Amino acid sequence: MPINDGADQLYNRYRGMTDEGLVALYREGGFTAEAEAIILRVLEERELDRAELFLPSIDEKVVEERIVSGPSGLGGWLILLFINLLVSLLFGFFWLKRDYLSLFVDGTWTQVSDPASPHYDFFLSIIVLWEMVFELALITMLGVLIVLFFRKSFLFPKVLVWTLVASIIFSISDSITLSILYGENYFGGLTEILRAIIWIAYVSSSRRVKNTFTQGRKKRESTDLQERETMSEQPKPIERLDLFNQWAEDYAPSSSNEDFPFQGYDEVLDQVVEQADPTQAASVLDLGIGTGNLAARFLSFDCAITGVDFSEKMLHQAAELLPDAELIRADLTAPFPPELNRHFDLIVAGYVLHEFDDEVKLSLIERLVQNHLKPNGRIVIGDISFPNEKIRVLAEERWRHLWDHREHYWSAEEMCEQIEKKIVGIIVRYRQVSECAGVYTIGRELEG
Repeated sequence: MPINDGADQLYNRYRGMTDEGLVALYREGGFTAEAEAIILRVLEERELDRAELFLPSIDEKVVEERIVSGPSGLGGWLILLFINLLVSLLFGFFWLKRDYLSLFVDGTWTQVSDPASPHYDFFLSIIVLWEMVFELALITMLGVLIVLFFRKSFLFPKVLVWTLVASIIFSISDSITLSILYGENYFGGLTEILRAIIWIAYVSSSRRVKNTFTQGRKKRESTDLQERETMSEQPKPIERLDLFNQWAEDYAPSSSNEDFPFQGYDEVLDQVVEQADPTQAASVLDLGIGTGNLAARFLSFDCAITGVDFSEKMLHQAAELLPDAELIRADLTAPFPPELNRHFDLIVAGYVLHEFDDEVKLSLIERLVQNHLKPNGRIVIGDISFPNEKIRVLAEERWRHLWDHREHYWSAEEMCEQIEKKIVGIIVRYRQVSECAGVYTIGRELEG
């Protein structure tokens, strides 16, 4: 593509291209910042979100329908369900007083439980005691369910189903036990069992239930992420060492496949080198150097390579590929060792920082800019990343069977804004390379 055309000529040319053609051109790269701005301008004029074009196979409407379609709120059959819970709670207190507590008041319990009594019945006393305990537990659970109902807690449907299933099992087992011991037909709770089955079916399949009881769901779903954040901020060396050492043996082969999350792996690393734009003999710090896949791409520029990794086995493999590199064992989330207390022309990372939450990412980038990057240097990061949070959510739906919720995949629009806001004077540019990965270029001055 000629890059000397005037802005008007480029604008008219891009306007004549299809959406897919523009995206393909953007991915190919090799154009000036002015040309890139014109491409984005054309897409905006067409009222298209450039980010969505990188995930064309995701049907956003289908995803949204799965999540939010259908009725919501405390209405419809949920009103009858609440009335049923409230009535059951009130009758529970009534039956507890009439059928069980009265036994202690009128002396009946003593007659059936005292071995010296002529009416002593060991099995009956055990059954009565068990029924009373279950009735107390059921009353308690009904109270809990009513609270969860009004709070619209995502736990409500699950707790209700568990309670109803337990009630069915208890009714059936209690009836069978009494029939076996006393030779009579004690199956008198069929109506209650049928009602419980109906409510279980309703709660399990109702769209209103799914859309209404959502409070706390996001907090619960982020539990694994919070645990991961804790690990990132306070590393556990033994556990992480075992993990990275295990990866060392097959990391390179697994990174070359074309499935999520390594789709476009080689293209991403190549784009890191292109955006880094290394000069001859530049000093390069590779964060999480691993087996040396990214660092090896700088050899043709005669760069002085320094590699950091947490895994000794990873460093051993990197040493075989990069015999002249300076390799240092260090944890990226901890203070760097003294031998790293210097500044570099380039700091790069490939498929590493998604191990850390956004706060740790920001803190690390700030530390690198302030303490380890030369004034005109660049930080270039290639990683699992999506254009914005909306697309990241859609991608999670698409690759849900491969998505690792312990990891923290980038959302470019939000992260670029946070980095520039946190570190004064820093410019961040982002380029989406594949459907699930992109490259961040960070520096005080960025040309082209």
